[in-house]
Order: sequence, then structure tokens, then C-alpha cells
Amino acid sequence: DPARGFDPVAALELRSLLAVLPFLQVPRSDLLAIRREVVEWRARVEAAGETSHSAGHAGLHPYVRLYRLGLLDARLGDTVEALRHAGSLERAADSSTALKVDALHTFARSIRARVAGQAGRAAEALGHLEQSNWGMVESIFEAEALDRYYRAELLNALGRHTEALDWYRTIAERATYELVYVAPARWRQGRLYEQAGDRARAVESYRTVTRLWREADPPLRATVTEASQRLR
Repeated sequence: DPARGFDPVAALELRSLLAVLPFLQVPRSDLLAIRREVVEWRARVEAAGETSHSAGHAGLHPYVRLYRLGLLDARLGDTVEALRHAGSLERAADSSTALKVDALHTFARSIRARVAGQAGRAAEALGHLEQSNWGMVESIFEAEALDRYYRAELLNALGRHTEALDWYRTIAERATYELVYVAPARWRQGRLYEQAGDRARAVESYRTVTRLWREADPPLRATVTEASQRLR
């Protein structure tokens, strides 16, 4: 909220991303309010030489807007609208060039992965993420972290626990904006270590969760309570 007064575009881009974090129980009314803001956002391509809050965003704001709408619609259960936005991104990529093509296809695959995952098609969702090319996209690395965490979740759901652990362990090793994933990733690690009989690592993971989220908002306290119980 304070940041909005300095840079409303950057604030909206981040708010709309944080709203779809898979471990947060964001009220539907809040999701709808954020979606309205994104719908009303008059995203445009900057004029030559115009400053943006991120050099990597240059020329991509209209497509970031479509991407955020797709993520929000998928979270709200509106698969028709979510897939429509994915299609719009893909069509835009067909008429684009160079790096922007990777960005738009990656945004579209990210949306399609959410739609497939929420329909119970975890393998299909994972396939979309495996085709993504975030490494070539200079923009929206915060969203790349979202997809890495989601990839770990899908691998876990598919029973590929060793691979899931590897992805959970890499969270928050590169940038500060990944710190939001530390507690939920350690919670998942704790469960997987416990299932594998690795008590020492399970204890370490649960202790991290209880330390980081000891003053968490009410919806997250259930995780802290369970982590404490498993520690005992």
C-alpha cells in the first residue's frame, strides 16, 4: 500500500502476483477487487527512452497485464477466461520477435499449467512448466519463482518426491523476492523428510517453519500448529 503512492504500476504487478501464492488463503472478494484493478490498468508500451520500474519490463506491460489476469482467473476458477488470456498471449507471440516470443509463450504456459493443475491433471500441468523458458525472459522473475514453487508442488503430487525435494530446496537461494516461499517450502520438506525416515532433517525443517511463522496471520497458524505437533 505505501509503495503504490510511489509506483502504482509496480505495486499492482506485485500485488496481483502475491494474491495467487498457492499457500495463501486470499478471500475471494480480495481476488475480485485486485482483478478489477488489473482490468482497469491501462497498460501500454513505453515510448522510446521512457523510464520503467524495471528495464526488463520494457514493452511488456500489456502482456504482463494479460498474464496476471490469466493467473487470477485460474485462481478464481474461471478456466474459460484464463485460457482465453493464454490464447491471447500465444497469438501475440506469433506476431512478435526475439526475446518477447519466449516471454509471451512462457506466460501462456504458466496460465495453462494452473488450469490443468486445478483440474487434477498434474502431469499435464508439469508438462506446460517444463516447456517454459524463464531463463530467456528478462522480465517478471518474481513470477518465475512462483512457477518453480508450483513445479515442486506438482512433482510432490505426482509422487516424485526426490525431485520435489530438490526443487523445494532451491527456493530462496538467488534473490530476496523468493523469501516468501521459505516457510511453505520448508514445511513441504519436513513432511517429505519425515515420510523418508530422515528425522534430523525433518526436525530442522519444522523448526524453521515454527520460527518464521510464529507470528503469522491467522490462516497460516494451522501450519505452525501442525509443525509444532510433528516436532514434539
